[in-house]
Amino acid sequence: MNAELRSRAVARLPILGVVAICFFLPCARGCGGPTSPLAEIAGHAHAGVDWKALVSDATWISPPFVTAAGLAVLLALAAWWSEHADILALLGAASLLAWAAGLPLMGLVMWSGEHREQWLLLMSGCVALPEAWSAFCGWRLLRSRGWTRWEWLLAAWAGLAAASPVGLIIGAEAFNEARAESSFLPGAWLYTGGVLAIAGLAARSAWRGVRRRGGGSAGGVLG
Repeated sequence: MNAELRSRAVARLPILGVVAICFFLPCARGCGGPTSPLAEIAGHAHAGVDWKALVSDATWISPPFVTAAGLAVLLALAAWWSEHADILALLGAASLLAWAAGLPLMGLVMWSGEHREQWLLLMSGCVALPEAWSAFCGWRLLRSRGWTRWEWLLAAWAGLAAASPVGLIIGAEAFNEARAESSFLPGAWLYTGGVLAIAGLAARSAWRGVRRRGGGSAGGVLG
């Protein structure tokens, strides 16, 4: 069982790497042409540093990509040193906890700017949904051991990434894509595919866990 859980967790490693790389890839067409998340943040430094805008953009744009990179590194270390998989999963959980704790602050930063009503609606989903999901996954993670913790950790990341401002904006662009109005570029498609892949694998693992419990075997949901 532990070897199976390890294999399932390690299979997500390339997906996390792809999502992290999307930080540097063009994701949308801005006023100046194709732009990446990094370029969007760095754009405020071109004509003198606008620190308020720089911090604001970095706060809501970077977390999905930075945490994906961090989890990929921790997961690679866990695969190499399986005896430390537990503690490495807890380190990853701490990074997601910091992200989740910062979401309300992120909302305050956005509400103070333009389009306050639109951001209020957007951030209500960005805060409520991932906070509830990450709290549930964190509770299950603490009750788990070994590689099962990684299953819950990656499920929590997928929930936060999907309901983050980046995820919701990309979702809105996907709707526009259906109406031939989207400015989607490869980075956005790769980000969407990566998040959906990890979320789908988590759902599949959860279903396996439910079937095991229904069959009377040991182990809970997600392993």
